[in-house]
Amino acid sequence: MDQVDVLSPEVKHRMEQVAIGVFRDQIALRNKELAEERAILLREMDKQFGQVWQAIGALTEAQKRTEQRVNELTEAQKRTEQRVDGLTEAQKRIEERLERLEVTMQALAEAQQRTEQRVNELAEAQKRTEERLERLEATVQALIEAQQRTEQRVNELAEAQKRTEQRVNELTEAQKRTEQRVNELVEAQKRTEEAVAAMSKQLGQLSRRFGLEVEVDAEEILYDVLTKKGYRFLSEPEAVVVDGEADIVAQVETLQGERFWVLVEVKGRLRRAETGEWLAQLKNPSYLDMLRSKGITSPYLPYAFGLRVYEGVLPLAESTGLGVLDWHGERLPPRPWTGKRGD
Repeated sequence: MDQVDVLSPEVKHRMEQVAIGVFRDQIALRNKELAEERAILLREMDKQFGQVWQAIGALTEAQKRTEQRVNELTEAQKRTEQRVDGLTEAQKRIEERLERLEVTMQALAEAQQRTEQRVNELAEAQKRTEERLERLEATVQALIEAQQRTEQRVNELAEAQKRTEQRVNELTEAQKRTEQRVNELVEAQKRTEEAVAAMSKQLGQLSRRFGLEVEVDAEEILYDVLTKKGYRFLSEPEAVVVDGEADIVAQVETLQGERFWVLVEVKGRLRRAETGEWLAQLKNPSYLDMLRSKGITSPYLPYAFGLRVYEGVLPLAESTGLGVLDWHGERLPPRPWTGKRGD
């Protein structure tokens, strides 16, 4: 008889409590370190945003002086006033783009918060967490460099605005040179819009990368859970598109030789509504027919994975036989599905 079997349930329970306490202390220490790193990063971002707003404030004041100067032009400068009106409209479009940029940066800040939350939740897989943090640091460094380029661009626009003011002062005697200068400002505005479009594209790529990492986490947790339960993987986990996408599909075999196809729906936030939609799809005859057409036949082991599982999901899943996974592992085991009405 092994030594572990000799221990009484009370001793085993005590040992488990001690292990849990040590594990929680490690998590608390790691959370504190991450909080400090986050605070440093936030202070740096606040400083950089302060510099950007200072430069924008200087541009706004310069624009006001430009409008005041244009109002002083003689009636003979009608074409100049029309051109300045065009510049005012361009300035409004710039302000609108800056507002959209603020919304984008807010979305980026929320994405950063979700990333930090993911790092806290993956404390059990320390090695994988550190690798992702290295990639995150590289991404943050790229954002810092992009921010520096944005500040440099704003400074260039401020210098261009100063030159524009000087040019307007000379317009009372040289209308032709003023119109030429306005054309140069229009070209500068086009380049600014192209730079903002490029930044929006980078933010979209960052969002897609986050979605792919969630699916990779789900694959690793699924593999760990089923391997510990004695299952052997007969195929690599992959995504299958059948009238919608099953995020993870893999065939496994039990120690007794039974074979199942594992179907996993992956969500960052798993709520009762998403769970109900996944259950409805699993019961859809046309969806099951399309699975079978790709060689994915019953019986099935259906799972729903979420980094955060919300209230109401587990009771619904338990009543229908749906398994639930989160970053801890298996919250609820599935019951085999045959794809028939009685499941």
